[in-house]
Amino acid sequence: MPSRLLSIAFLGLCALAAVAAPAADPALGPDPALHALFDREFRRAQEEFPEIATLQGNHAFNDRLHDKSPAAIARRKARVKAVLRELEAFDPARLSGQDRVSLAMMRDDLRRRDAMNALFEGLPFGDGPGDGWLQVSPSFGPHNFLAMVARATPFRDARDYERYVKRLEAVPRVV
Repeated sequence: MPSRLLSIAFLGLCALAAVAAPAADPALGPDPALHALFDREFRRAQEEFPEIATLQGNHAFNDRLHDKSPAAIARRKARVKAVLRELEAFDPARLSGQDRVSLAMMRDDLRRRDAMNALFEGLPFGDGPGDGWLQVSPSFGPHNFLAMVARATPFRDARDYERYVKRLEAVPRVV
């Protein structure tokens, strides 16, 4: 009996949420400015974190590792704030349902990163991938991550090997 009552209450709450949620206008298509921002930030993230680009199949940056210098981390922290300001210009009511979800997810991610960055205020640490403490354990650390990146790196010709050697030469600066 209690489980049936809970089920009815749950269904009632779901129905209420469905009625209360504003429906997206089906005539609204993708917002070009918002998608340009998404594309720009995706490309920028791949440039900032070339190892992740490699793992995603983009091999344009296989000759380097991400910059962990205090200046680079400060630049990435400032970038989080700048992109958040740009996102605030978009009115969710004027976006398609998918764009609303994408906007909300990006805002949430950047707000969380900004809050974490605030914890490191004045320190050369951030919330970007690899910008925090260097964690090392038997199952996690540069020894595992660099091996994973190596497995995702194509070795088709001499140029691929040259780029990989250049990436390896950057390891002491990152570790």
